[in-house]
Amino acid sequence: MLIEDAKRLEQIDRLYELRLDQYISLPVLAVVGDQSSGKSSVLEGLTSLPLPRDSGLCTRFPTQIVFKRSRTKRIEVSIIPSTEPGERKKVQILDFSNRHRQDGALFDSSDLLSVLREAAEIMEVLSAGQSPEDTLNSFSNDILKIEMAGPEHEHFSVIDLPGLFRKPTPGQTTKEDMSLVRQMVASYLNNSRAIILAVVPANVDLATQEIVQMAEDADPERTRTLGVLTKPDLVDHGAESTIIDLVKTEGSIQGLGYTLVCNRSQSHLGAFTVERNLNETGFFNAGLWSTFPRNRVGINAFKKRLNDLLIGVARNTFADVMCDLEDRMRKAQLKLDSIGLPRNSSADQRLFLLPDFDSFPITGNESH
Repeated sequence: MLIEDAKRLEQIDRLYELRLDQYISLPVLAVVGDQSSGKSSVLEGLTSLPLPRDSGLCTRFPTQIVFKRSRTKRIEVSIIPSTEPGERKKVQILDFSNRHRQDGALFDSSDLLSVLREAAEIMEVLSAGQSPEDTLNSFSNDILKIEMAGPEHEHFSVIDLPGLFRKPTPGQTTKEDMSLVRQMVASYLNNSRAIILAVVPANVDLATQEIVQMAEDADPERTRTLGVLTKPDLVDHGAESTIIDLVKTEGSIQGLGYTLVCNRSQSHLGAFTVERNLNETGFFNAGLWSTFPRNRVGINAFKKRLNDLLIGVARNTFADVMCDLEDRMRKAQLKLDSIGLPRNSSADQRLFLLPDFDSFPITGNESH
């Protein structure tokens, strides 16, 4: 990666830390999909993070995972609040960030599960195995950021969003939660500078996946939507040709087309990253799957595609991002100027009010 590309991406990440994404559109790779689409497994394949299975935590709030090139290995985990937090939450977030900053090895699955649970507690989000309480939310717009640096990494950033669902789970989610998650996902899809990674299982009818229609609504020209097909190992025998035609002709997501990944099966959930990738390579080298274009199958080809897309969107939109930022700052400064100089003392406040004093109505008996 060129130095100037890495610098642009770092600046964009910094703008996300400041939550300026709530005011201007920022470039982002957004992983979206229906629940049980294989979204978490795709993220695990991309990042090599041992995301805990069935914890219910990764789906409760957006999770941003950032890689940076560095001479030494380093991991930093933080929470980026969606709104200005109260004093108590500020202290909790600062303490959380200070404690989850370390040099050296990656997380193991138990470490990461502990981090996710603690983040959920700070965000006041219901976690798996926890009894519902009126004081807890099912989902949060706060972002959990996991940043990993090391000499083996190129700069890369992706945000995983909660999965869409069509039916509430008693004691866990409600119809209001369904709407909240849909709005959260839509806010990222409608960002004209976002690359949409729409995760869909290959063994189901695409028409049943809500994310496909939402992506088409947000990106009708399909110029920034990449379909990610998962679970090809569960496709019925004889139905492989349908998937082949879909990938080769680019199907209903025509702009960026589709890519195909084979996640860990239930019998390989404990496999390390190298073993996982070897199993995937073996799968795509067998039978009809071997006829797929090599740049459209496997996690490694997917990573390269995403890296190219991320660099491209940053190059093409960075100048516009800076213009939008300057415009917002200019408008904010005009508002400040219209307010006038600070009036911190009682004397300054009286002087400010004196010119308008005559305009106040006189009450009481004016004859006295």
